[in-house]
Amino acid sequence: MVGNGHKLKITHIGDTVLHTDKNSVKLKNVLVVPEIKKNLLSVSQLTTDFPYMFEFTANDFVIKNKETGKVITIGSRNGGLYSLEPNQNMTFYSSRGGEFGSKEFQEYLLNHGIKSQKSCLGTPQQNGVAKRKHKNITELGLTMLFHVGVPKRYWAEAFSTTTWLINRLPSAILAMKSPIEKLTGKKLDSSSLRVFGSRCFPCLRRITQNKFDPKSLPCVFLAYGEFYKGSRCFHPPTGKVYLSRDVVFDEKTFSLHKASGGQHLIKTTLDLTSKDFEATNISAPQHDFDQDTMAPEQKTEVSHEFDLTSI
Repeated sequence: MVGNGHKLKITHIGDTVLHTDKNSVKLKNVLVVPEIKKNLLSVSQLTTDFPYMFEFTANDFVIKNKETGKVITIGSRNGGLYSLEPNQNMTFYSSRGGEFGSKEFQEYLLNHGIKSQKSCLGTPQQNGVAKRKHKNITELGLTMLFHVGVPKRYWAEAFSTTTWLINRLPSAILAMKSPIEKLTGKKLDSSSLRVFGSRCFPCLRRITQNKFDPKSLPCVFLAYGEFYKGSRCFHPPTGKVYLSRDVVFDEKTFSLHKASGGQHLIKTTLDLTSKDFEATNISAPQHDFDQDTMAPEQKTEVSHEFDLTSI
């Protein structure tokens, strides 16, 4: 009998084996009902036959052994139904570094049915995915630093912002969903995204010492708050970093870039003669002015500007 009170014909009763990523569970008294198009798993029957427990969330569920706490398998929510995908292998690969070797982290992997594997000594190619991602974070972080002229000592903020953005960018591997959306199941709210290095004005009313102090100062946006819902704002004249929730942004102005005189521009002056052009097989550029009216030093001096952001 199903939920609407109708009775369905049972053609066979028997046993079968449910294969998961780490375990094989033998299911007893399995009913074969041709009119049901999907395989349904009875929670009450499973918890009766085995010392198992179910933990349901809005996006997934976990089946655990309530005696040992070991994860039997993990399922996900699709639409209004919780589905179980057999042979779902989840493995966490890492190097032999100590950042992933803590007891708490290993217990987390075990409790969520994730297998931990380490690369062999002296073989970083076994951990290529992490190495490439580290390179990606480093290149993006340095690009943001150099582009807006932020001092190098704030590289940690640049890399933190880079990671924050990568976790919120759509990925082709995830069917054009962001890692955060894949993890939480919620659509990304892009209203909190800000331009790194842009001018900002944090509210400083709560930390002013008297009524005549400025209630805000022109700062530079460095990063999103790691443990607080706010923005980290750098004040160049004092070197102070303010963490504030109430910030007004001017995302078209980069004050550090202007103050540094455009550090991303490299100006070089080359003294070129006609022999230099002949040696490099480059013809001298033609101009509409009369060279006889130029100063002597202007005839042999050519100034070039290179914009590194376009190279």
